Amino acid sequence: MFFLFFLRSFLFIYSFFLQSFMALFLSLLFSPFFILLLACHHNHRFIILLSRFDSMKSFSSSGPQDYFSVILRLNRYFNAIDERDFDYALDCFEEYFDADYTSMVGGEPMKALSRLVNLQAWQGMLAGFNSTHHLISNHDVNFINAASCRVKAKVTATHCLKREQADEELWITGGTYDLQMVRSQSDDQWRIRSIKFIQAWHQGSSTLMQEAAQICIQRNQTAS
Repeated sequence: MFFLFFLRSFLFIYSFFLQSFMALFLSLLFSPFFILLLACHHNHRFIILLSRFDSMKSFSSSGPQDYFSVILRLNRYFNAIDERDFDYALDCFEEYFDADYTSMVGGEPMKALSRLVNLQAWQGMLAGFNSTHHLISNHDVNFINAASCRVKAKVTATHCLKREQADEELWITGGTYDLQMVRSQSDDQWRIRSIKFIQAWHQGSSTLMQEAAQICIQRNQTAS
């Protein structure tokens, strides 16, 4: 009788500890911390997958329609510049915005630049080129919230100037545009709040900008 009592007690205690151990083991096994540790030890690609999933939160919160609307807006902006549709190009900006082209032309970044001043800059230089061609790609859109985002894109800009009785000359520059964009509450359009160009390379002489500006001055003097 004592042996049977001892055996039953032993089996009861053994079963209790076994169930407790299994419960603890399963809770650890399926805990996020344990999964993360296991992934770190066995496969770093799982960590990359988690980080990519986290980076998609802003995209999913805004939706694919916003994503493509931002890209379309930027593409149309650069098309408008090349087609000299300055009315549409200006509408892509807020009334006042920041601009930084110091990596290309030097000087200091411009704060609270007005649309009117920007238009005068385009009319006083870009209009002097016979043609320009902006090729934009690799759009990287990150939504801060449903009404604002940051965009980085690669750009190659070709500027063509034809001289009298001479061959055309090209000035080409390439780099990255870094923009802050916001959605307008009035018409639901995305507009540029800040724009920064980071020049990576250029080919040809940047003095073509000064020549184009001089052509614009001469045209204005002739017209007046």
